[in-house]
Amino acid sequence: MRTRTQPLLPLRLQVLPLCEVRCGWLALKSLAAVLIGAFACASPAAAQSRGELLYSTHCVTCHTTQMHWRNNKAARDWAGLQFQVRRWQAAASLGWSEADVLEVSRYLNESIYRFDVPAAPSSSSSPSAGLAIGAGLLR
Repeated sequence: MRTRTQPLLPLRLQVLPLCEVRCGWLALKSLAAVLIGAFACASPAAAQSRGELLYSTHCVTCHTTQMHWRNNKAARDWAGLQFQVRRWQAAASLGWSEADVLEVSRYLNESIYRFDVPAAPSSSSSPSAGLAIGAGLLR
C-alpha cells in the first residue's frame, strides 16, 4: 500500500527539464502533422457500382460466389446472364428497370463470368434506323 509521502509518479517523470518538455511537444506536433497528412493524401475507398450495390443488397443472401462457380451454372454467355438476372429479379418481385438488370449483369460479368459482351449497335448502322430515314423521305 502506498503512503502519502510516496510520489504518484517516479521522480524522474515528475520533474522534466524545460528542453525535454519542448522536445516532447515538438515530437507530438510532428506526429500529428504526419498523421493528418497521411489521412489527407489517402485515396477514398473505391465507390461501388450501381450493379454491385443492387446485387449485394438484394441477391447475395441467396447467391454466394459459389453459386456462380458451380458446374451446372445457368448463364453460359452474356445474353444468358442478362436473362438470369432478369428472371431472378422478377421472381423476387424487385421491379428493376432494364438499366438495373444491365448494371447487375455488367457487375457479375466483370467480377465473375468474363463473357464477351457484344458491342451496342450505333443508331446510324442499325437496319431500323435506315427504315426510319427512308420512311421520312416518303412522306
